[in-house]
Amino acid sequence: MRAKRFWKGRTGDGSWRKLDADLTSLIGEALVIARDHGHLKNTRFEDLAFTTFNVGWEIPGPYDAAAEIRGLSMQGQEK
Repeated sequence: MRAKRFWKGRTGDGSWRKLDADLTSLIGEALVIARDHGHLKNTRFEDLAFTTFNVGWEIPGPYDAAAEIRGLSMQGQEK
């Protein structure tokens, strides 16, 4: 998934950014892609659940950098 789906413009200027994403639709997209590649053929969307969550990024080169996250919230609802 490309970051351009979430961020327009440059980052790294010290300003706070807010990200709101519908993880349900993203998981649905991922399931379709997995099936298109021959994986998870017998998996239904309803079989899937979040068990962990990771945040990270890559920086090529010897830079001194940091990221700060505040107000992290994952909310869901049963259907």
